[in-house]
Amino acid sequence: MKGKLQITKRFSKFYITDFLPLTRLEEADVQRSRNFYNTAVIVGAVSAGFMSFRMRSVRLAMLKPEEAPRDMNFALNVLNDSMAGIIGFFLGHVVGCDYIYKHR
Repeated sequence: MKGKLQITKRFSKFYITDFLPLTRLEEADVQRSRNFYNTAVIVGAVSAGFMSFRMRSVRLAMLKPEEAPRDMNFALNVLNDSMAGIIGFFLGHVVGCDYIYKHR
C-alpha cells in the first residue's frame, strides 16, 4: 500500500508539473487533471473544516443555556476546525493523485 501511494504521488506530481504535452488532446487532459486536483484539494479542505464547525455548533445547540460553559475556548475551536481542514486537504490530495494515476 505504501509503495503504491508513493508511486501515485510521484506520477501525479510529474504529470501535473513536468509533463510536456505533444497534442491538443494531451494538453486538454493535463489541464483537466490540474483542475480536478485543485478542486479536490479545495473542496476537501473547505468541506472538512465546515463539517467540524457544524458538528461543534450542533453539539452546543443541544445544551441547555444553564449547562453551556462560560468560556467557549475560541482558540481550541479554531485549532480543531483548522486541523479538520488540513486533514480534508490531505484527503483531497490523495483522492486527486489517485484519480490522476488511475485515469491517465
